[in-house]
Amino acid sequence: MLTCMCPSKRSGRRKDAATDSATSREAFVAITQLLDLMRGRANDVVQTLGLPLPAAMALTRLDEPIAMNKLGHELGCDPSFVTSLADILEGQGLVVRETDPSDRRVKKLKLTEKGRATRTMLEAAFADDLPGIRRLDPEERDAFVKLLRKMVSAERGESEVHGELVETDPDAEAVS
Repeated sequence: MLTCMCPSKRSGRRKDAATDSATSREAFVAITQLLDLMRGRANDVVQTLGLPLPAAMALTRLDEPIAMNKLGHELGCDPSFVTSLADILEGQGLVVRETDPSDRRVKKLKLTEKGRATRTMLEAAFADDLPGIRRLDPEERDAFVKLLRKMVSAERGESEVHGELVETDPDAEAVS
């Protein structure tokens, strides 16, 4: 079996392509299994509220009034689907639609008090009993979260400087 021992562009370390491929496949399978467990937990939580999962996910994105087109972009949804989500959330008294004063064509969704309380309950229910995480001891949880943040930051081209995430240029030369 041939393996490639080329230096990695990202880390400068030598990598065994066959091992990396097998490890990546294992990671993919494990992450997919964890996501399935999390989706099941999320469905259980939202069923108690009478919300479909996409509407609950939209609710958790509403910290402040947000334009419906921006929410759609964040959720990766078509505008018509965001309208359906808004109809569901508004029908349950969780959000109101507002016209953006700076552009009357733009509609924003704003949480109501009931929506804020529901979002807080959703977040607590997810966080308090998150599949996979709940079975780890505190040190393992901390390490897991740190690795997840590192992975996401690296893929987004960010790095942590003094506890803050900053964008970096992965093609820029390192300054010593």
